[in-house]
Amino acid sequence: MERIDRKLMDVTLQTITTHDVYPGYPETRLYIPEVELDWPPTLPNGDWQVSQDNLPSPEEQRTLASKGYELDELGRPLHPWLRDMITDPEVGVVTGKGFYYHWGPNCTADPIILSNDDIPKVLLIQRGDTGVWALPGGFIDDDETAINAAVRELHEEANLAMPSTAKGIEIYSGVVADLRATAHGWPETTAIAWRVANTPTVSGNDDAQDARWFSANELPEQLHGSHAILVQQALARIDELPLVQLETPRIKPVIGGHMGYSHHIITQSSGKSHFVKAHNDELFTDLVRADHSRQYLKKEKLIYDHVRRQGFIHIPNEVRLEQDTLFMQALDPDDGWHWRVPLGQEESYIESLFGVLRELSTIKPLEDFSDILQSSHEAHVQEGWEMIDGRRLVEIAEKLRTWSFELEEKNVLGATQLADNLPVLQDEFYTLKSPQDFSFTHHDLRQANVAWHPDHGVRLVDWSWAGLGRRNSDATTLLIDLQKSNIPHLKPYIDHYFNRDHALTMIGFWLNHSLMPTRTGDNNVRFHQAASAVAAYNLLCM
Repeated sequence: MERIDRKLMDVTLQTITTHDVYPGYPETRLYIPEVELDWPPTLPNGDWQVSQDNLPSPEEQRTLASKGYELDELGRPLHPWLRDMITDPEVGVVTGKGFYYHWGPNCTADPIILSNDDIPKVLLIQRGDTGVWALPGGFIDDDETAINAAVRELHEEANLAMPSTAKGIEIYSGVVADLRATAHGWPETTAIAWRVANTPTVSGNDDAQDARWFSANELPEQLHGSHAILVQQALARIDELPLVQLETPRIKPVIGGHMGYSHHIITQSSGKSHFVKAHNDELFTDLVRADHSRQYLKKEKLIYDHVRRQGFIHIPNEVRLEQDTLFMQALDPDDGWHWRVPLGQEESYIESLFGVLRELSTIKPLEDFSDILQSSHEAHVQEGWEMIDGRRLVEIAEKLRTWSFELEEKNVLGATQLADNLPVLQDEFYTLKSPQDFSFTHHDLRQANVAWHPDHGVRLVDWSWAGLGRRNSDATTLLIDLQKSNIPHLKPYIDHYFNRDHALTMIGFWLNHSLMPTRTGDNNVRFHQAASAVAAYNLLCM
């Protein structure tokens, strides 16, 4: 393989001197003349620092040193091209880890897709962070090979599927240019090229805002980092690349779910489908809430792994987390899966689901992630009655009376009585004893999070709120949701499973949240929270 480090280093210099700095990075860069440069250099603090907190651990330092990377006096690894950059007054460096996951090398994969035309076409995506055109690509997960990561990124960013039998050729592996690179954190990529017989329609997804095929002689003037050189290297070897046929998966949006995520079902030409739940940065203006969104995805994956290890089979197959996206078995309604109680099959649905809840109650609890995220039980208490003062009680009562006209006639009286009895219910809440009988709990067990198939049974999804809760909390939440939908024949289950304390707690939580503004201004979710509170109140009064 031809080594092109020097060319790539020159691209880094050109990139930094002719283009804006990466968003969020300092404009001031550290420059030390060659005559003043000791090695390894002592890099002073200054306006050129970014993400300097949490220096490499001793274990990280040992690992980096064992791989041949130089470390400075603070144990930070040094960029292989640091001398050339820091001694050039028009280049310089920023210091710290930057926006990377790791100190030192951050491994990425770049798929290069070339068409079989006389003048080949090149697949490019437009990056969401800088708007610059680039190869599709991204970071390699810990359990991935470079080629698997390249195929995954092609799928995620351009909506194309590479056949599993297709063999690509590695064009380059090593350090590359990138505006995000710092003195102590940088990308090292593996570029893999394929030649394809077709150029199907592409669309920008995930981190890409657009995707297109470009003729090789009409590429954008500016490409991200070192990508122009990588493309030229692939074009020079196009005759070595075996010809493959790309697949175009079918994407079907899924309505519903948490507004901070995008949801869709992807079906390959082979017929295999996956449900995709992806964090979407565009839906957040608050960086803390955006980070929590990512943490909840990680937590959900851990929960799936935890319950599966204990023999709980009532979850989707093939759950995996890649970057900020969960992939799992689709459970598509087109394949006979029901996401609400099916008419005429209510008894089978309810009986099988409560059987699954009995199994779930035997699951050994997993740590409630309170070190990262507030436990759901605590949130239900603290974001419910405890936040409702006298003024808010009046506002909730007025809202309930207004919304009562939109409820079914049988629930209008319950909404009115709930509005009248809010102070009594709040007083009763404050008399509740702290629960002593905790068990592992899903915490959001509604019909919308239950897939049921008459032949395959129950699958539970959306475990991001799971943790410790009052015994029968899940059964109680489900009964409230079924009551809200006017499902008949619930009395035997109410007598056996209904937890009054949990229902009372959730009434406060739902009512308090029903007054909160939504990001889009659509108050439909707030109406349904109030309707859930009315259904819970009706069950309390039975």
